[in-house]
Amino acid sequence: MKLLTTLFSSSLRLQSALGLSLPDIAVKHVKILGEQSSHQLEDRVFRDGGHSVAIGGKIIWLFDDTSSVTKRDHNLLSFVSNSVAYASDPDDDIAAIEDLGDNTGDRIDHTWIPFTEDEKKYNDAHKGKERMAIWPGTNPLPISTEEAILWAPRVHVDAQAQKVTLRAEGMTLLSINITQDGPQVTRLVDKIDGAIQYGGFAAVQGGSPNARFVYLFGADAYGLQLAQVPLDVIQDERKRRYYHPRLHMWAETQPLSGLASKEDLYLAGTFSSGSIFFSPYFRTFLMIYFNNVADSTFYLRYLDLSAPRGPTHGKAGHVLGPDDIEALGSFYWSPEMNLWRSPPTKHGYNYAGQVHPEYFNRLYYAPSVYSDAQPTDFPFYGSGVVDPETPDGKHILLSYTRQMGNGRYQVELARLEFEGIAGRPETDGASVGREVGLGCVSLLLGSVFVLNLLVCTGRL
Repeated sequence: MKLLTTLFSSSLRLQSALGLSLPDIAVKHVKILGEQSSHQLEDRVFRDGGHSVAIGGKIIWLFDDTSSVTKRDHNLLSFVSNSVAYASDPDDDIAAIEDLGDNTGDRIDHTWIPFTEDEKKYNDAHKGKERMAIWPGTNPLPISTEEAILWAPRVHVDAQAQKVTLRAEGMTLLSINITQDGPQVTRLVDKIDGAIQYGGFAAVQGGSPNARFVYLFGADAYGLQLAQVPLDVIQDERKRRYYHPRLHMWAETQPLSGLASKEDLYLAGTFSSGSIFFSPYFRTFLMIYFNNVADSTFYLRYLDLSAPRGPTHGKAGHVLGPDDIEALGSFYWSPEMNLWRSPPTKHGYNYAGQVHPEYFNRLYYAPSVYSDAQPTDFPFYGSGVVDPETPDGKHILLSYTRQMGNGRYQVELARLEFEGIAGRPETDGASVGREVGLGCVSLLLGSVFVLNLLVCTGRL
C-alpha cells in the first residue's frame, strides 16, 4: 500500500510537471481586433468562413462564398464559391490581408479551388438558382513546411425556395503550396463519398517522421466520429481505419451515420465549426468550436489525460507534443466549457468560428513535419501584438463570420488570452525536454491505472 501510494503521488507530480493533468481553464481577456481588411478591395469585398495555414514562409487565408462590389454604390461585381488571400502583415496588423484578384484589382473574379467540368457545367446550367459550392470549411493541415492538405466539403446550394437549403455532396481532397505566382491548389481526389465528412471538421497529423498518420474528425448528426489514415496513402480511402467507440477499437468498417447513443460516438454533441490542435501552453490537445450555428459562442474541451478510453489507453502513454496523436483515440475529452461569446450584430448570429494556432505560437508544425529544425526556428507570428517572450499558446487568434445585412458577411478577428496556470511557472511548453525518460512516464502512468483498478475492484 505504501509503495502504491508513493508511486501514485510521484506520478501526479510528474503529470503536473508535464502538463498531463489540467486545472480549470480560464480566460483572462479577449480583445476584438476588428474586421479583416483587404489592401486592394477595402470595404468592397464580403466573405464568410476564414481558415488559415502557415506554409512556404507565408500565412494564407481561405474563405468560403466571396463577393466583390463597386466602390460607389456597392453593386455586385462578382461572386465566387471560395477565395484565397495572404496575411499581408502577420506580425503587426493581423487583420490585414492581400487579395489575389484580376489584373485591374477591382474584384475577386475566379473561384480559387477549381471546379471539375461536371461541376462547372451544372453551375452554368442553373445560373445561380442552384449551384455546387466548394467551401474550405476548416483549417488546412500542414504536412510539411511547404505543403498543406485540406478535405473540403462539396455542398449543393438550392436558392429557389423561400429559405436557402444546403445538402452535403461528399468532399474533395486538396493539396496546397506556395509558388512564385501565389498559393496554388490541386485536387488530389475530385470526390469522396460518405455520409460522415471525415476531415471536414478537423484533421490532425503526427506520429514519427517514418510513420506519420492523419486523424480525421467528421461531424455527424449527434456528434463527432474519428478515422485515421497513413499520411503517405491519404488519397486511398481503403487504407482508412475507423474508431468504434463502443468497442474501443479501430476497424476497416465505418460506423453507421446517424447513431444517437453516446456509446456509439467518438464525442457526443453538436459541432458546426472548429479546430483541434496541440496547445503548448496546456500541453494537451484542445478543441475550440461553435456547437450551434445560431449560437455565436466559442466552446472549449481539452483532451483529459486522466480519463483513458478502455484498454486502448496504453497505446498513448504520454502526451508531450503535437506528434503524440495516438492520445486522441486513447483518452476522453473534458466536458464542454463556455469559452467566449462573440458579439453578434443586429442582423443575426455569428457563425464559422475558428482558431488559428499558427499565431502567437512556434509549434504550429508537428515535429514530424521537419527533421532538423527546432520550434524556435519558426516565426512567432503576431510579434507586434503579443510579446514573443510570452509562453507559446497563452494567446490564441479566433475568427468568426458576422452578418452585415443585405446578404453580406464579414470575417472578424479576436485575440484571447488565457489565465496563468496556478502552481506552474509560465514557461514555453516547447522547452519541456523530450529527453524525459518515456519508460518512466509510462511506468508512472501505469501505476495510476493499477491504483484505479484496485480501487474500482474493491481491493484497496
